[in-house]
Amino acid sequence: MKITLGLALFFLATIGFAQAEKTKDSKMKEPAAATDNMENSEAKEADKAEMADAANITCTSGDDVRTIVITYSTPGEKLPCSVDYTKSGETKSLWNSSSQEGYCEEKATYLSDKLQASGYDCK
Repeated sequence: MKITLGLALFFLATIGFAQAEKTKDSKMKEPAAATDNMENSEAKEADKAEMADAANITCTSGDDVRTIVITYSTPGEKLPCSVDYTKSGETKSLWNSSSQEGYCEEKATYLSDKLQASGYDCK
C-alpha cells in the first residue's frame, strides 16, 4: 500500500498532537503508576521510529533515483532540522530551521509533490 508523504506527515502531526494532549491530560491527573510510565516510554520510542521512517523519501523515474532526507540534530526533537536532496549522486542541503517546527516537513512535502508532478514515484 502506498502512502504519500503528505499522508505520512499528517499521520505524524496527528501523533504529535495526540501525544501533546496526552501529556497535558496526564499533568492534570495524579501521577501514573510505574508500569504506565514504561508503556508511555515505549510508545514514544515507537513514535520516534515512525518519524525516522517518514523522514526519508525516495523518488524514482525509470533509472533516476532521488532522495529527500529530513535530518534532526537531536534525536526525538523536531528542531533544529535540515532537508537534504540527493540527485545524480550529489547531495545538497536545501533548507534548514532552528525555530519553526514543521518547516522541514513542509519543504520536504513541497519537493516530493513537485517531483511527483514531474512523473516521479515517491515513497
